[in-house]
Amino acid sequence: MGKKIDLSGMKFGRLTVLCENGRKRGEICWKCQCDCGNIVNVSSYSLRIGETKSCGCYQKEQTSKANTIHGDAETSLWRRWMHMIDRCERPTCKDYKNYGGRGIKVCREWKESYLKFKKWSLENGYEEKLTIDRIDVDGDYNPDNCRWVTIQEQQSNRRDAIKLTFSGVEKTASEWAKIAGVSPAKIYYRKSRKWTDEQIEEYLFGA
Repeated sequence: MGKKIDLSGMKFGRLTVLCENGRKRGEICWKCQCDCGNIVNVSSYSLRIGETKSCGCYQKEQTSKANTIHGDAETSLWRRWMHMIDRCERPTCKDYKNYGGRGIKVCREWKESYLKFKKWSLENGYEEKLTIDRIDVDGDYNPDNCRWVTIQEQQSNRRDAIKLTFSGVEKTASEWAKIAGVSPAKIYYRKSRKWTDEQIEEYLFGA
């Protein structure tokens, strides 16, 4: 094991390291104060490689500047772009633990240019009723790993999507519910009651 490096007092971007503050997944975390005054907890790795340089205020400033250029402020697509970046880049975002906290990032092309993200979206079927989905749920947000889909399709691609096998065919609970013409909640409820796949298949489609 390498010797621990004390980062106390060091400056990383806008963050000044105050003190060590526990561990997360075996990695030392540091309590940091941003130039704007916010306090955040950041891992040694994120600080040393430059992954986290502020509490999130820098990105907000950049998106605010961009807003004066493209004029899309407060549109649905603009809000989705901002939220995508927030959950991957801002430790204080409530969804960060499921995205940035798992190492998921937004590609540089999209992170640095809303207009490039907008162009890709319009060329790839974007509609307000759709949501952006990563094909590989453990992969990054980039043009090769993303698509615009319905909420139901995205739920089918979730890491924790419930899958059932009926007559040798495996599908997610949402897919089977759609075929049977019922709410997925009916399947989730029965799985929570420890019903077998055979029992649920009989309930949905009969003997």
